[in-house]
Amino acid sequence: MSVHGEWPPMLPASLARFRGMTQARPAPAVTTPPASASASERLAGFDLLRVGAAVAVVVLHATAPYLAHPMPGLTWPVFDQPSAIADAVGWGIELSIMPLFLMIAGLFALPLWQRHGDRGFVKHRAVRLLGPLAFAAVLILPMDLYTWLLGWVIEGQIALRKMRSLKFDPGVDDGLWGLSHLWFLHYLFFYCVAAVAAVRAARWLGSVRKPRPSPQPSPPRFAARRGRGSLRSRRTSSLVGMLAGLALVGWVTLAAVPEVVFGFQHAFLPVPSKWIYCGTYFVGGLLLAAEPRFLEWTRRWALPLTLGGLAATAVGVGLGYGWLEGRGGVPLRLLATAVTVVTAWTLSLGLVGWASRTTTLRPSWIGGRRLRYAAAASFWVYLIHHPVIGLIHIDLKVYAPQLAPELKVVIATAVALLFSGLTFEVLVRRSPVARWLGTPSEFRKGSRHKRPGSGHSSESRGEAAEAAAASTVAFGGLADSGGLADSGGLPNHLAKPAA
Repeated sequence: MSVHGEWPPMLPASLARFRGMTQARPAPAVTTPPASASASERLAGFDLLRVGAAVAVVVLHATAPYLAHPMPGLTWPVFDQPSAIADAVGWGIELSIMPLFLMIAGLFALPLWQRHGDRGFVKHRAVRLLGPLAFAAVLILPMDLYTWLLGWVIEGQIALRKMRSLKFDPGVDDGLWGLSHLWFLHYLFFYCVAAVAAVRAARWLGSVRKPRPSPQPSPPRFAARRGRGSLRSRRTSSLVGMLAGLALVGWVTLAAVPEVVFGFQHAFLPVPSKWIYCGTYFVGGLLLAAEPRFLEWTRRWALPLTLGGLAATAVGVGLGYGWLEGRGGVPLRLLATAVTVVTAWTLSLGLVGWASRTTTLRPSWIGGRRLRYAAAASFWVYLIHHPVIGLIHIDLKVYAPQLAPELKVVIATAVALLFSGLTFEVLVRRSPVARWLGTPSEFRKGSRHKRPGSGHSSESRGEAAEAAAASTVAFGGLADSGGLADSGGLPNHLAKPAA
């Protein structure tokens, strides 16, 4: 797809889909989008999905100390009275939340790749992903560490002096050291680097043709020259085959190491099994961006995919319980991991379909400024909520032991979201950190950016696009995508009405 919204014909090879699409493209002329199709209206569904995903992550972490089936390898400040409801909610979210993030990250990574080219794309990702990771590693990870150690002191697992010495008896600190919830950022950066390396290697090996310098014919005319529908059919079949192959790779990886999902692999560097499994969804998002007809299919089948994904979630959680309890042996392990992969793909595709279907809806609560503000704040919520949740869990266990665990989950979620939102408003939005984290210009202090529909902004649309793209693939790809749409950096098929 060019930045002007016309898709060039694709070659049948998988990497050929990205050959002509990953070249740096000139920025389009600055124009004011029509008031009837503003960026916020066209992408309201993705803003809504971004907010919902952020809340789901907080709920997932809020359920951690109350799981009836504790997650292997997961350390937490305190563990409290287990709850079957919290257990089902937590594991249900766990099966598909990261695949959803990564699929949308891939979906929005391709236009960013187009805008910057290979080297510019990697450089941009280094700044926008590794920068926040370094910031959070310096500021938030120490908060995480000492929150966890405080809980262990209260639980009697370590002596108070250990908080100063950080010298623990063998086995006590297993699972403590690593990037905690921030693992997603450096995994995503390495996915971007790997995608660029794969395409560059294909070019070097000559397996992908260089694009012709002459203008490409439109897809319908091109299809007619080769036999009407035959090329499209081959492209769609090829894409379905590649997605099936990705699902197979994910299943084999998960069957070999179920702890990728049914556990927590905590480390400072990517764990190979986790990196491969999660990477299949990122590549899936890239393929969706490369083939608009398949994304259109997710729009049409959004309801069956979503309902099927929810049903598969219930089955997958039940089978996962059996594996966690040590029942069933290898057959149950294979079945549980297969259903988990089906759950992740169907639910993620269904939710992407729903998000793209709502891009043309204009109710005020969907396209309004409040929703865009919440979407802009979600990256900060992701960064800061983790130690806050841990402290709330400690307080609830010490000062409110009589409360039901389900109520504790609600309280922890609400307080963590409130604290994260307040700190975004008071500390982040009014600081230089806001631009660094990719906060859209309309919410930054001192910005002269006008609200959508108010005419030209004194800030260039190129800058608006960069601000939006800053977090486009930072927090699961669910950025304020309005700037991308205005500047032509958005996949054109996301802005089309659903069929």
